Amino acid sequence: MYLFVLYAAIIWLAVYRFRRRWQGFVILLCGAGAIWLVADWLFGRPARGGQVAVSNGLAMAYFYEASIVGIGLFLVLQSRRAPVFERCPKCRYDLRGNTTGVCPECGTRSP
Repeated sequence: MYLFVLYAAIIWLAVYRFRRRWQGFVILLCGAGAIWLVADWLFGRPARGGQVAVSNGLAMAYFYEASIVGIGLFLVLQSRRAPVFERCPKCRYDLRGNTTGVCPECGTRSP
């Protein structure tokens, strides 16, 4: 069970790293596809007539896959905001409200 949680965390971290890029969508699709293939291989058993019987394990794997995809889509669609520099990078002086772009304490230009 811990491997599934670790697998989901790795996918979500990679998706968040590539948010708002096509690589994030590819990582999410590959991760979900791998879960689907493993679940089908482990839990999909042919029943009478050649149809696949849906077992409890397969249903749980599909629920797990849906949660990975849902949270992954939320993460991949997050905006890539520019960092807000409210403190001087050199002396950590509070620069909120400063319109000059220069730290009044040490004279460093803020980016």
